[in-house]
Amino acid sequence: MTRRHGEFQLYYYGHHLAGFDRDRRERHRGHPYFDDCADFCERWDQASFDPDYDTLPLQFFAPMVRDVFARRPYDATVLRPGERAPLVNPAAA
Repeated sequence: MTRRHGEFQLYYYGHHLAGFDRDRRERHRGHPYFDDCADFCERWDQASFDPDYDTLPLQFFAPMVRDVFARRPYDATVLRPGERAPLVNPAAA
């Protein structure tokens, strides 16, 4: 998702920039993570540009970020190649 994120974001603003194709993400359609990246950009990334978006303060997220960076890199209990997890967890949302 992070590798192609910029191409997926063009969908929302590429038509405002000369020489950019807003549908560039379509070249990746059929990839197993296409829908994940498109959904992420629509649900979260786009909302981050709205100055009136109701959000929690950064202090709320700080412990979560610390937990992630405290993990052993490439921990097999966290990274499970080939295993898909839903992008949205209804219990946590």
